[in-house]
Amino acid sequence: MTLEERFQQIKNQLAESMQESAAEAMKSVHDDMMPFIEADSFVNARYVAERALDDLICGRFVRNGDYVSVTGSEGVSIRLKMTTHQYDGLRKSMLDVMPECPKDLEIRSLREQLEEIRRSTFGLGA
Repeated sequence: MTLEERFQQIKNQLAESMQESAAEAMKSVHDDMMPFIEADSFVNARYVAERALDDLICGRFVRNGDYVSVTGSEGVSIRLKMTTHQYDGLRKSMLDVMPECPKDLEIRSLREQLEEIRRSTFGLGA
C-alpha cells in the first residue's frame, strides 16, 4: 500500500467516524431537547391564544363581514369566521357574567319606587 493510499484510507475512516459522531450527537441533542422544545411551543401557542382572546374580549379587533381579525402585540394575526349569531352569543354570554351597571340599578330602583307609589296611591297589586 502506498503512502497516498494509506492517507486516503485514514481520511475515509476519519470522515466515517465524524459522520457517526455527528449523527450520535444530533440524536442526543434531539432526544434531550425535544421535550423542552415541544413544551415551549405549547406555551407560546397558549400565550398567543390567550392574547388573542383578551384582544377579542377587550374589543381590539377588526370586523370585516363574517370575519374577525385580531393582531396581537407579537405581530401574530388570527382571523376567525364569526357570524352575527356567534358574535351575539359571545356578547350575551359576556353580559350574563358582568355585574349590573349602576345606571341599570338606578333605573330598577326608580321603577320599584314608582310601582310602590302606584300601589300605595291606587291600592293596586303588581
